[in-house]
Amino acid sequence: MTDGLLQHCDPTMFAIPGRTLVGDGSSRELGPALAAMGCASGPGAVIADQAILSLALVEPVLGSLRAAGFSPELLDGIPGEPTLTIARDA
Repeated sequence: MTDGLLQHCDPTMFAIPGRTLVGDGSSRELGPALAAMGCASGPGAVIADQAILSLALVEPVLGSLRAAGFSPELLDGIPGEPTLTIARDA
C-alpha cells in the first residue's frame, strides 16, 4: 500500500466482501476467486499470526495465490489486528 492510499482510508468505514468462501478446502480457492473478480495478478500481503502458522493454515492460501499468478508476501510478525501504521510500516 502506498501512503497516499492509506491517507484516504476512513477508519470508521466498514466494508464487507461481496463474496465469502467457506467450507473444507476453500482456502485453496482464493487465487481463482480473486482472478474471477478481476483482481490483477501481482504482489499482495497475507497476514497471519502464530496460531495460523502453527496450524499450517497459511500454505494452502499462499499456494492458491501463486498458482493464480499472484505474488503473495507473508507478513507474520504483526501483533493483533493490523492498524494503518502497521500496514504502512509493512
